[in-house]
Amino acid sequence: MSLIQNFEIDCSALVCGGALGAAGVMVQGCPANIELSEIDSIVLWDSTITAPTTNWATDTMVALDFDIDNTDATKLNRFFGIGNIGDSEDTEITVNNFQTVKTKSRFTLNFAITGYDNATYDYFRKIQCGTVKPYLLYTDVAGKMFGKVDGILPVAFKVTFPKDEGEEGVKRIVLTISWDGKTDPDMKTSPL
Repeated sequence: MSLIQNFEIDCSALVCGGALGAAGVMVQGCPANIELSEIDSIVLWDSTITAPTTNWATDTMVALDFDIDNTDATKLNRFFGIGNIGDSEDTEITVNNFQTVKTKSRFTLNFAITGYDNATYDYFRKIQCGTVKPYLLYTDVAGKMFGKVDGILPVAFKVTFPKDEGEEGVKRIVLTISWDGKTDPDMKTSPL
């Protein structure tokens, strides 16, 4: 099974010299649709949950489409924090006539959760073991949700619990989550 994930943009349907289709309206000197991009929550679940979301494809999701309960191991877990995704790391090959073709992109989400209880600590320590990488979706402060219907499957999931010094040193969980894809994840209006 390939770990390169495909989202709603089907790259295989695009052919060399093919049409891209329409784009949104742009106005020079007055950019529209400027939104903050900070990631403010992640939703995680393990592979035993077979239908994590409903109504993803129709973009008519409501909060009840997500069965979230951090105290129930059979449900989705949502964690609040501060996060970002930098530029992707692209893998490219050179083909005929010195043209380059992208074979995949590696995306990395950095996310920090401030403050946690014993159950949350143990939940993330289980991920530290390295044998289970939960599926995920993430949301931003602009009210968008990113992922795909069955979730993003990470290729790497690093968990640390830094212990900082001084008056500003607080308990934190720092996550570094990476996945491979041809494009960025799908974007939907977040019902959460």
